Amino acid sequence: MRATMAHTYTRKELYDLVSPGPLRTLCTQFGVSDVSVEKAYKKADIPTPPQGYWNKVQAGKKVSRITLSPRGLGQPDEVVIGAGRRGY
Repeated sequence: MRATMAHTYTRKELYDLVSPGPLRTLCTQFGVSDVSVEKAYKKADIPTPPQGYWNKVQAGKKVSRITLSPRGLGQPDEVVIGAGRRGY
């Protein structure tokens, strides 16, 4: 198993990182799998573009972006990615 360094981001930072391209492009930046990145976003309640979103953008179609909702009660504002086993 490959060791990865943990990266800590705020929900807003992660929301902004998904803006320029698909989630799978972040995998190399974080050194984790696309599944780990997806799980981290889901766990932190950070919206991701729906299927086909980037194809529409590339085709020049107008698309709307889902806004980041306020964090839930008791939910931390910081998200750790690449922490290892189930740390996402």
